[in-house]
Amino acid sequence: MDIPLYPSVINFNTILTQNVAGDALARFLVGKVSDPRFGSITATTYLNFSPPLAAVAPDASATADSIVMELAMDFYAYGSRGSPNQTFEVHELLDTLNGLGYYSSNTVPYSSTTIATGSIAIDPETFANILIAKADADTSNDARLKIQIKLPNSLAQSLMQDMIDNSTTLADFNVFSGKYKGFALVPKNCDKIFGMDPTITIPMTAANRAMVLYYSSGGVQNHFDFPNIPRREQPVTGLVNNVVSFTNFSEDRTGSPLDGIQPYTDFKPSNGYAYVQAGAGLATKLDFRDFYKYVDTLNNVIINSAELITNNSITQGLCKQHSASTA
Repeated sequence: MDIPLYPSVINFNTILTQNVAGDALARFLVGKVSDPRFGSITATTYLNFSPPLAAVAPDASATADSIVMELAMDFYAYGSRGSPNQTFEVHELLDTLNGLGYYSSNTVPYSSTTIATGSIAIDPETFANILIAKADADTSNDARLKIQIKLPNSLAQSLMQDMIDNSTTLADFNVFSGKYKGFALVPKNCDKIFGMDPTITIPMTAANRAMVLYYSSGGVQNHFDFPNIPRREQPVTGLVNNVVSFTNFSEDRTGSPLDGIQPYTDFKPSNGYAYVQAGAGLATKLDFRDFYKYVDTLNNVIINSAELITNNSITQGLCKQHSASTA
């Protein structure tokens, strides 16, 4: 027999999106998607960075050349299959990030001044093929792609001076993150949400650098690496690395079948569909009360098989770790 389950959509509103040490899916998400069925979703990443993991002692005559933020694509992309060019802005944070736990609904104030711009051309079919190649056992066909963003020279010079002075700023992460608060990666012209992998390994290599300060000393150029992902241990310096990063998802459901949905409240979409949306926290709730009422009328019931049949569901993924890992 068929028993209706009367689905409703619940907006959980807050999903834990902070990257933590040892994360199975560390990710920065940036971009914007407009979908007539879901509304508009905007992803903004907030991050800070740590002092170098290795002991540093530059010569007093060393001069800062530049500082570059390197963001490695992890080839996750969701959204329009149209225009490939995506741009985002880098803004300085106005408040220090802490390690208490950040969720998809959290925001951090940042300066209105754009200090740098990043761009990437995304072809969804190419990215999908790259993900397939990365999933096999053959690592020789794995692709790598980085966005390199030059940050203001004033930041490079300030960091360089702290290292030359052997400043206590470098020895205490709380002091360091109070002075260098971090950045917001804010979508500008986007029709996709895309992922970047901040994971690093020790020793760091060109493949996994994060923030790179280039400097010259005695006519020779060298560099220091500043990680933007937390690690459990710092075997070289013993520094505690409390780096914080998370993604904020903001939604505008106006004009979509989800227009008017409120957090933690049963909602019936205007098109009668059941919705699931990872990251932004949409889930479909099924009401089993009629099933239990029916079972209560039976004696010694044995159920040989049961099926859950749906024919009007929509799923959409904004893949992030923890409870928003798949869709």
